[in-house]
Amino acid sequence: MKRFIKNRFLRILTRVIIGLLIFFSLVVLFILSPWGQNIIVTKAVSFIADKTGTEVSIDRLYLTFSGNLYLEGLYLEDEQQDTLVYSKDLEVSVALLPLIKGDKINVKSVDWDGLKANIHRPASSENFNYNFLIEAFASTDTTTANTSSTASPEIVIGKISFSNFDITYNDELLGMKASAVLGALDLEIDALDIEQMIYEIDELSIADSKIQYELSKALEASTNQTYNTQNEASILPTLSVEALKLKNVSLDYNAIPDRTEAKINIGNFRLELPTANLQE
Repeated sequence: MKRFIKNRFLRILTRVIIGLLIFFSLVVLFILSPWGQNIIVTKAVSFIADKTGTEVSIDRLYLTFSGNLYLEGLYLEDEQQDTLVYSKDLEVSVALLPLIKGDKINVKSVDWDGLKANIHRPASSENFNYNFLIEAFASTDTTTANTSSTASPEIVIGKISFSNFDITYNDELLGMKASAVLGALDLEIDALDIEQMIYEIDELSIADSKIQYELSKALEASTNQTYNTQNEASILPTLSVEALKLKNVSLDYNAIPDRTEAKINIGNFRLELPTANLQE
């Protein structure tokens, strides 16, 4: 009788495992198939467009065989029907189990090629052109949660690779304009502790990039005072960089009210900084 019960249990367990494997395989095939991708993209685009009331389009969105999230051809416009964000290719690898448990955010890799973003705020408004996204996806739950005793999740970041970025920022209210054209950026982080401000970077490489910044209006005294007070009370970071590499990088800085101007052009630069404890 014991042998019969044992054999029956093993047969049932085997069937359950086989059923789960078949179900998982069908889900993977659905996600990776053109038909499944079309359904996922249609649902995602419809959801965002209904929430924001603006035009949204996605060429492809799916999970790769390695479990990475892949997004191709994302287009999102603002309420004035101008381009807010266009992303060509983005692949992100995130450890799902720690994310579900909520104790760790482990971003193993980010590979992002091609980004166009336009951030703008007119002089007559307090809101930027992306505020409608925050309002659309803001939680309607007014219950106040007590998060004083909740520890922040640990953040682990592996390898980050950005290429072909073109970002513009124009704040007419404060008279601040900036643009960044990024050819290539590669970053590998060994340790990251935001609360203690400890940053250990294995390698940071930036190439074929140009940054421009212009300030046309003087900042208010209250803003400067608050900024200085916060800086005095804050903890200064501890930084270590095994290798910082810059190649064909330029910076154009112009603060008109302060009559401060700087133009920097770097051909080749390398820095090894084992430890920089700014607090001490």
